[in-house]
Amino acid sequence: MRRILLAILILPACNWVSQADIDERLPQLDDDADGYTRDGGGDAALIDCDDGNRDINPGAEEIWYDGVDQDCAGDDDFDQDGDGHTSELESEDGEDCDDLDNSIYPDAEDEWYDGVDSDCAGNNDYDQDADGHSSEVEAEDGDDCDDLDDSIYPDAEDEWYDGVDSD
Repeated sequence: MRRILLAILILPACNWVSQADIDERLPQLDDDADGYTRDGGGDAALIDCDDGNRDINPGAEEIWYDGVDQDCAGDDDFDQDGDGHTSELESEDGEDCDDLDNSIYPDAEDEWYDGVDSDCAGNNDYDQDADGHSSEVEAEDGDDCDDLDDSIYPDAEDEWYDGVDSD
């Protein structure tokens, strides 16, 4: 008799939830209690991409180059400026020489004499003809009087009477 009475007392306190109810409410859960849910409350920008870690959510500050997407933005953790090229300093196969500026990356258009190596080629921005001498017109300490011709530079062999000042 005691067992039957115990069962009667417990049964009214039970709340049964169907599997469909669980499936419907599961995305609304916030397992890590960081204020962001699995479904973002219907807003894709608020979806918690790791609901098991309270340090990872759309409101978290991104820590670049650690391999973790703390802010759930889905971007490449080794391409901080978002130009499509990974940092050469932080990634083994990276090629971007300035990952804080999205206008600087390999094969970018490089404007001569602006002091910026926009294409990450590593060349002297004041030596367009690559003869080892900077333009005397564009660089303060330049000594090349024709920076478009690599055969004209100080100490170059000068052929007399050809009309060209090669040195």
